[in-house]
Amino acid sequence: MLRKPAAEEKRYYQCGKFLSSVPGVDKEKIGVLGICAGAMYSLLSAAEDPRIKAIVTVASWLHDAVAVNMIYGGEEAVQSKIGSARQAKKKYIKSGVVEYVPAISTTDSNAAMFGPFDYYLDPERGAIPQWCADKFAVMSWEDWLTTDPMPIAGKLTTPILMIHSDGAALPHQTRTYFQNIAGNDKKLHRIETDLPSPMHQFQFYDNEQEVNESVREATKWFKEKL
Repeated sequence: MLRKPAAEEKRYYQCGKFLSSVPGVDKEKIGVLGICAGAMYSLLSAAEDPRIKAIVTVASWLHDAVAVNMIYGGEEAVQSKIGSARQAKKKYIKSGVVEYVPAISTTDSNAAMFGPFDYYLDPERGAIPQWCADKFAVMSWEDWLTTDPMPIAGKLTTPILMIHSDGAALPHQTRTYFQNIAGNDKKLHRIETDLPSPMHQFQFYDNEQEVNESVREATKWFKEKL
């Protein structure tokens, strides 16, 4: 069972507080859009922060224990990564040295993303050197692998639009989350694709058709709800 480390419990719940402090932001009309893992963090924030009045997720990455074990090699491998993270945290506290593994690789199984995910390997797409250093802090594994947004769906009453496809990442988890949302003001917008999961995920990042459709739907939602 995934758990959220006690010291990190409120880490995601500062979004509304921060936005409320930004000059020019209407505190009564705060909307949040989250993409991929950003959707997971946005949902955790919205479920706890009434300052967020509307939310849109696009190609949401929402993992639970089943998904984590499936993606990261099973329970034993997951626990090994968590153990490595704890050791890396101790090393950082003691020496200030951050231990890294590759962010993406088709040959190194220690990489954060191991597999033929071309988007992150293509310098014309996700491998842009200005923002992709191709490294993942080992001490991040514990926080990443133990975060579970699924139970909090039962607390979410914020108006929400979820944009997803059966070819994006973890479609079953997104459908399950949507079904379990406590509020009634919710909509699941499905984009059709022939691409298998998770390969359609990357089209939401830079493909004109998916991006434009997502922007149109998100814009309509925020105009209606805010």
